[in-house]
Amino acid sequence: MKQLWARLSKRERGLVVTTLLILLLVLGRISVVSPYMAHREWVQTQLEIQPQLLEKNLRYIGQKEQLSAALEAARNDVKAHEAKLLTGDTPSVNASDLQETVQGLAAKEGTQVITTRVLNPEATGAFSKIAIRPPPSFWS
Repeated sequence: MKQLWARLSKRERGLVVTTLLILLLVLGRISVVSPYMAHREWVQTQLEIQPQLLEKNLRYIGQKEQLSAALEAARNDVKAHEAKLLTGDTPSVNASDLQETVQGLAAKEGTQVITTRVLNPEATGAFSKIAIRPPPSFWS
């Protein structure tokens, strides 16, 4: 390497040194300055967004009482309707309970239901819809 350097003229050595300096400056810009500028831009964007997020969060905090009241009303509504729901673990147990309820209502009204047919349960969200119907001869 020393021999190569010694063979170069003064002008060629100057060009090599200048080229190395330019290469170091380009590498420095790519590895140090560009990431720093990108981070600085990101921080500036975050500083612009933060007041908007703060306002949004303050609005949510301001609605805390309304949301709590709505939650309590929804809980009360669920409790009021919970008594009307069937409590069996499986759709077949629920269908049996439903048939017993229909038999009881029919007996209370003075009607006799001899047979009923359970239709396939349908999933509706977290609940199952179970329908029963009397046999076709009942309607004729």
